[in-house]
Amino acid sequence: MKKKLLFEYIAILLLFTLSGGGTFENPAVQTIINAWPGYSSSTVMMLITLPSLVSMITMLIVGKFVGHSIKYRTVIIIGTICAVVGGVGPFFIHTSWVLILVCRFLLGVGVGCYSVRNALIVKSVPPQQLAKYIGLGNVVGSFTSTIAAPIVGTLASISWYSVFLVNGIALVAGVIAIVFMKEPAVEIHEEETKQKEKVHISKTIWMLVIIQFFATMTLYPLLSGISLYLSDLNLGNATIAGYMISIYTCSGIITNLALPYMQRLFKNHLVWLCFMLPMSGMLLVLFGGHIIIITLGVFISGIGFTIIFSLFQVLNGIFSQPSSVAMTSTIILAANQLGVFLSSYFIEFSQYLGIFKVGMRNPYFLCFVTYLLIMIFMLYKRKELEYNKDTA
Repeated sequence: MKKKLLFEYIAILLLFTLSGGGTFENPAVQTIINAWPGYSSSTVMMLITLPSLVSMITMLIVGKFVGHSIKYRTVIIIGTICAVVGGVGPFFIHTSWVLILVCRFLLGVGVGCYSVRNALIVKSVPPQQLAKYIGLGNVVGSFTSTIAAPIVGTLASISWYSVFLVNGIALVAGVIAIVFMKEPAVEIHEEETKQKEKVHISKTIWMLVIIQFFATMTLYPLLSGISLYLSDLNLGNATIAGYMISIYTCSGIITNLALPYMQRLFKNHLVWLCFMLPMSGMLLVLFGGHIIIITLGVFISGIGFTIIFSLFQVLNGIFSQPSSVAMTSTIILAANQLGVFLSSYFIEFSQYLGIFKVGMRNPYFLCFVTYLLIMIFMLYKRKELEYNKDTA
């Protein structure tokens, strides 16, 4: 029985392998921009941001119907097909920009379908183990991205379209998840209650949603723009950027494993302390001037953002009603994806400020300011996020 349960948990955790889907190609952004000289850099970056927008919309639609109108397994099957076809497709169809965007659209649908992973964890594991398994899930996601980044950097040296082969991981993860995943039991309500009951989302959850959006939108340029930043500083190429992004995601592995212990140690203070790390990391990236110092800044930023991303899902499981946890989990993930999509426009907006001559330093500076303001706000609001230590 325990062995069967273990396989079920592993099946759910494997869905996190695609949590970075659509962004695996980040180390090759500059290479892809060079391959399409007729398009602006922001247009080419749609290859990265479009799946995030599509996945956000897909998440909201799927989150509304999954578990009652449509089975979780059905959603995962659809997601796997879309992720594999759309993810690997541009390797075979790379002469038409429109067809490439169609493939990226399909990948976004796949990533959005896989967002049911958080709801599956909340419905499948005991409340006292929620932080542990959400942390483990994000470890899987971080580990996948860590491996993917240098692979993409290497593939970029072969051809710009070879980088899309990395999305083939969705086939392996999807098949295993479909075979071993257990369908959660449908919650049964009295008919009258079922018709009248409305999902209530508290102000606390909406606060987390808004903060997740700004935290992602302002920090994501660190990943999508790092190859361009290193190029402008004459410090590296796509391969170096790939290793640097691996270091960023590797920090997530360490952080997620330690998340339950950090919760017990810092309690509700963790929600503001974690914003200090990206602030510090951004200062190193901005003014380090050396590849080792910039790498350290990227690593520290990754630790902080990973805590934020995982902790917000844990808090959602604690503060949301059982009937709404699937929807609120999806909304938080959707806010993250919307932040990724708008990050390229955030970069363009920051350029108008002209604070720094090196273009990418402008969004990095605005990120520092944003995290400083959020940290102060969360320090003020920390009392609202107190929870019973037995549920953490």
